[in-house]
Amino acid sequence: MKIAIVGIGGRIASMFAFELAKKVEILGIGTKESVEKIKSEKIWIKNQKEFSPLKLKSIEIEDFPKEFWPDFLFLGTKNPVTFPVVFYYQKLKEKNKGEEFPALILPQNGILATKEAKEALQKLNLENLPIVRMSVFNSLKKVIEGEKEIIEYSLPLNFAFCASKNFAKFEDLKKLFRECSFEAEEIKSEKMFDMELSKLFLNLIGMACAAFGLSIKEGFEKEEIFKIEILALKEFIKAVKKQKNGFLNFRHYPVKNWSFLFEFLPLSFFLPFRKKIGEMIFKKRGEREKGNLDEINYYNRAVIELAKRVKIETPYNELIYKKIVGASGLEPETF
Repeated sequence: MKIAIVGIGGRIASMFAFELAKKVEILGIGTKESVEKIKSEKIWIKNQKEFSPLKLKSIEIEDFPKEFWPDFLFLGTKNPVTFPVVFYYQKLKEKNKGEEFPALILPQNGILATKEAKEALQKLNLENLPIVRMSVFNSLKKVIEGEKEIIEYSLPLNFAFCASKNFAKFEDLKKLFRECSFEAEEIKSEKMFDMELSKLFLNLIGMACAAFGLSIKEGFEKEEIFKIEILALKEFIKAVKKQKNGFLNFRHYPVKNWSFLFEFLPLSFFLPFRKKIGEMIFKKRGEREKGNLDEINYYNRAVIELAKRVKIETPYNELIYKKIVGASGLEPETF
């Protein structure tokens, strides 16, 4: 099996490249700067078992696909995905000599990546291409030490995954996950959007704290911030239910159960436990705080847009969105 991983040098692309390269042939694709860093051993991987440089065959974006025709294209870039999907599959179409196009793997957060990818592939007449969606639960961190960029994460790799449809190489991919000892939980195709919604639920936790410049533990100690956190989640749950979608219980994250509690129990019930909840979340995330506020459009704004379609008001998600975007020096949109 051959897998091309786009975004090498980034956290999630480097993590999967390092682990998958132990079993299959991997091609890393990245910027000139990232490729040079890999060649000069300036990108390192650190987990409980290893601390070593990221060593793998890698090429610059412009050189893809060169002489490497992958079975899967792992798009390890941030949202949005429209441009990179069009870019890489257009390059594959130009070089295609009758080979089967690689299935697309999407590990992005949020609920828009699958929709954007399908629309992009349709423009290229590749609407039947299989998509494998992933919800990754590992907490990743990039640390700079001198010239080294160290990507830290805990083992095993833990994620849920779902295919848009069944296809022959999907069985090979599942076998690969087992051989790599990943904690990989397969979700049925018809539950793909529910999987995305469930991961978004997890991503939303802590956004109010971050909006006010606080850690999870600090924010949950403050009653007003904790209230915003819970009320924003209640808005999201209400919108999801009204749209006739639902949440899933992942192996280590029973989101469906949590959403039920948040939906039916009053805010006052949670207040006495807020500090304990904050400590539990902080520990679950490997004592790492949220570092992806640049994806606010795919978190709280996505909730706002979802709720608008079903005529649900979202004052608390709007507050979080405007606070974060305003702090970035941008003009928040009016909803």
